[in-house]
Amino acid sequence: MAGLVVELERSRCRSYSRAVGHYPAAGVRAATHALMEAAVPPDAFFVVNGRMAFATMDVSRQERGLNVPRDVSIVGFDDVPQAA
Repeated sequence: MAGLVVELERSRCRSYSRAVGHYPAAGVRAATHALMEAAVPPDAFFVVNGRMAFATMDVSRQERGLNVPRDVSIVGFDDVPQAA
C-alpha cells in the first residue's frame, strides 16, 4: 500500500482516507460504508481485486443510491473475467 501512496503523490493525487476491508464481502461493505460516512465522502475507490470492487459497487449503487461512474469511480486490480 505504501507504494501506491507514493505513486499517487508523484501524480499529484491525494489519498484522503483509507479503510481495510480484507477480502470477505462483508468486510469490504463495512469499509465502504465507513469511508462514505466521512464528512467528505470519496469520489473514487481503489481496491485490490475485482471481487472487492464488485462489493464496493454494490454498496455504492444499491445501498447508497450512487451512479457508478458518474458519482463515484471504482477501480479494481486483477482483471477478473466478470469485469470485462
